[in-house]
Amino acid sequence: PGGQRLLSSRRRGSDVRFPPALLPDGPVIELRALRRIVRRLQFVLHRIGMYLSCKKELDENDQSRMDFVNLS
Repeated sequence: PGGQRLLSSRRRGSDVRFPPALLPDGPVIELRALRRIVRRLQFVLHRIGMYLSCKKELDENDQSRMDFVNLS
């Protein structure tokens, strides 16, 4: 019965953020979600860093190629 009451109150949009049933493991779940988000962000940042470093190398290669063309 407690679960039913919780669901119906959430559907009505009442301001029950932390029902007593969810208090013990609620913060733990939030921490887990936060950790997952942080891991995804680190992964994305790593990929962006790889892309940027590759792009920088490509730009430098283009620059040296242009210098070579100018020399000849």
